[in-house]
Amino acid sequence: MFKKHIIGKSCRFQGLGEDFLLSVDVAINAILRKPLLRAVEYKEIRKIKTKRFPFGIFYVVQEDVITVIAILHLARYPKTWRTRIARKQK
Repeated sequence: MFKKHIIGKSCRFQGLGEDFLLSVDVAINAILRKPLLRAVEYKEIRKIKTKRFPFGIFYVVQEDVITVIAILHLARYPKTWRTRIARKQK
């Protein structure tokens, strides 16, 4: 569903959706290779930035499980991910 939404949005800018997905894919592969490389941002949450786009992938590593919490625009939603975490912990 995420991929279909992004590809649909890219109709205005030819190929931009595919470029964004590739950027996210590269970041997720970096997480998979070295999940503990990024510093903890808040509690146990880590963040990796995409290369071309101003987005961050927020994730948690627990033993052998990696959970992506959010993929957010870093300028528009700088604290949204903390709100999501607070809601999940209740």
